[in-house]
Amino acid sequence: MADRVLFPSETELEQALTDLGRRVAYPPTPDLAASVRRHLADGRQPGQSIWQSVLALPRRPRRPVLPRQRRPRPFWESWLPLQRRAALGLVALLVIVGAVVAISPEARTAVADRLGLRGVQIGQVPALPASATPTVGTPPGAASAVVPAVSSATTPLPSASPPPPSPGVRLGLGQRLTLDQARGRVAFQVLVPNALGAPDETYLLSTPAGGQVALVYYPRPDLPEASTTGVGLLLTEFQADIHTVGPIAIGKGLPPGTRLEEVQVNGGRGYWIDGDPHVFFFRDTRGQQLSENTRLASNVLLWEQGPLTLRLESSLPKDAALGIAASVQ
Repeated sequence: MADRVLFPSETELEQALTDLGRRVAYPPTPDLAASVRRHLADGRQPGQSIWQSVLALPRRPRRPVLPRQRRPRPFWESWLPLQRRAALGLVALLVIVGAVVAISPEARTAVADRLGLRGVQIGQVPALPASATPTVGTPPGAASAVVPAVSSATTPLPSASPPPPSPGVRLGLGQRLTLDQARGRVAFQVLVPNALGAPDETYLLSTPAGGQVALVYYPRPDLPEASTTGVGLLLTEFQADIHTVGPIAIGKGLPPGTRLEEVQVNGGRGYWIDGDPHVFFFRDTRGQQLSENTRLASNVLLWEQGPLTLRLESSLPKDAALGIAASVQ
């Protein structure tokens, strides 16, 4: 029977290794402290203590502080400066608003209800009111009076026709004055379009507060007669001081067939109104509508120039009206 190999236990192995360690010869452990002192003493300057030599040892260089990593900018930010990005954002907003207004009638009404200039409010109306009075002719949407035919054989004709009423009476423009007299009666500077020269008639109206000056130009080849006024051109101007005339002095009601366009005139904000005739009326200082002054208007250019709000009414197209307005000084 073969002999079996017996493995020692952990205790027996530990005792055997300990006994072996006592018998093995190995070099003694060096005196590390003395060696370090000798090394420091060799590099020490005269008169320098051990601790001073320790402090003089070269230090490990610090790790460089790396700049904080920034997130990469989108490519469009590197292409476009801040001002251009803001301008493009504004253009995009205007395009969106314009598209909504062009598509939705409700949006057009909501936008028009918030338009206006100093002392002027522009709003949409479903139809022309019955109180709107035409002046001459019969513009679309206005009521007309039926005049019966009279036979000249049975009724003698008058020897002379009565003079037609002046534009100031028909349009409710106020008191007729000379241009110099009107300038002396108001606190603001009355402006005249250089392209047309001096007006044929000048009127002063007490409404709104502070006065409104109206310049009338008779029809002529370059100023065809307007169907809603019977004159070539009517320019009214007043100083729209909210503390003097109240928040709203003039109102405009635009029926569905009237077009409204924002324009720039002499650096000021303005609106061009054309299409179907619209309603024009005054408001008192309390904001109440003065119905007796309600009438119809056709092509109208409204704009602000300095402290004044001006209104040019004629039958001229937009470009011609803007050209005359540009000469107002």
